Amino acid sequence: MSALEVGLDADGCRLSGTVHEPSGPLRGSVVLAHPSGDGSRDQPLFRHLATTLPAIGVAVLAYDRRASEADVPVERQAADLRFAIDALHDRYGPHRSGVWGASQGAWAALAAAVDRRIDFLVLVGCSAVSPARQMRYGVARRLRTAGFDGRAVTEAETVRAAYEDWTRGTLGRAATQRAIDEVRRRDWFPLAHVPAALPAVASWVDLDLEPAPLIARLRRPVLVFYGDDEWVPVEESLAVWRRECPAGLLTERTLPDSGHLPSDPAGRIDPVYSTGLARWVDARLDTPVEVIEHPFPSE
Repeated sequence: MSALEVGLDADGCRLSGTVHEPSGPLRGSVVLAHPSGDGSRDQPLFRHLATTLPAIGVAVLAYDRRASEADVPVERQAADLRFAIDALHDRYGPHRSGVWGASQGAWAALAAAVDRRIDFLVLVGCSAVSPARQMRYGVARRLRTAGFDGRAVTEAETVRAAYEDWTRGTLGRAATQRAIDEVRRRDWFPLAHVPAALPAVASWVDLDLEPAPLIARLRRPVLVFYGDDEWVPVEESLAVWRRECPAGLLTERTLPDSGHLPSDPAGRIDPVYSTGLARWVDARLDTPVEVIEHPFPSE
């Protein structure tokens, strides 16, 4: 296995990345989409993929997400994924290519999947309901787990609704700040994921993104992993997948020893996830294809 440093010029933005290549014949490639909390290419799940997939003949491209003071829109992330896939096809010629995405990156992977060059998807902790609905679920669960009562949950839901409406532009700044000020000294407030003071500009642009239409448009096989997820309503999400995903494309895997992501704070990877991922991807690959060398742009 070898690692190649690359620079990708995606719509005027320079993305720095690494391609982890197999030591033997190329059977496929996978581009990685980031969870919201970490835009770097150096994180435990990425490092795991950089060793696991090249071992079965799959090149893995991980890059640093574009820098932004605000949240990077899902469609912009999806466009960067498509650009990265094109770069891999330019380098290696025709081959099977996939996208792996976790959490927010799973939405970006879904949005990118309309591209004809994407042959398969692996999604981890993918909420099939909107980010706003998913966040309300996660906040309520965290409060209950921390021992807060129903009144606290209701107050948290109310202030989150105000914050979301301000983000949409349907509630004024002063009214939203008043709603926050009423509860920001509550013990539960740090768990509500609402700022104590509103920023100058709302940065959460995709709160009403609906994954269901994207799922319905899939034409490629998809593997979804769900743990005992503290942030995603798993049963509701699976119901959307089973209703919307075209027949024969969906594979579900549960991870009873994982939470939102299949790695613990020490970076250890759930072995059930690791084995299931490698076996499923291996079964999606064609026989080895000829590697056609086309250099990436230099750094």
